[in-house]
Amino acid sequence: MPGLPGCIAGGCGVSGAGHDHEHDPLGAGHRRPLTVVLGISGTILAVEVAGAVVSGSLALLADAGHMLTDVAGLSLALVAAMLAGRPATQVRIWGYRRAEVLAAVPHVHAVHDLHASSVSSDLPVLTAHAVAGDSCFRDGHLPRLLDQLQQCLAGHFDVEHCTVQFEPASHAAHEHAAHA
Repeated sequence: MPGLPGCIAGGCGVSGAGHDHEHDPLGAGHRRPLTVVLGISGTILAVEVAGAVVSGSLALLADAGHMLTDVAGLSLALVAAMLAGRPATQVRIWGYRRAEVLAAVPHVHAVHDLHASSVSSDLPVLTAHAVAGDSCFRDGHLPRLLDQLQQCLAGHFDVEHCTVQFEPASHAAHEHAAHA
């Protein structure tokens, strides 16, 4: 669906430096489509759970579990779009727009050590540690997650250079207490 945050559905149309698409002011255009899709997905989830209970179908229950992850991701995206509508402050000079980018990658459980800076006046850079589900390290999701995150940063914030260190969720026991 065009316009969904995170470029997951191809809504950013990122073409690199000097791209000329317009950004939706403060995530406003994302809320309505997300709400509609969330409502439809939530209804399907409820029907699948009810059908699984009535019929005793494990296959239907398993599909309902899949729908639950979709509903959770859509809910996260909707909350991020609403947060993105908050204005910038002295402390949050980009406002809450980063929430949209971080919610764009549903397999990312947490982000820490996020640093945004400029190498020069026209070269913003970002570095971050992203905690991803352990399955992403086994099933090949990481390159796609990195591509999505880089496209989102370029499309939403004109950050063409970023460095992301992915860490498995199981690695949390090895992290400093401030990051766990």
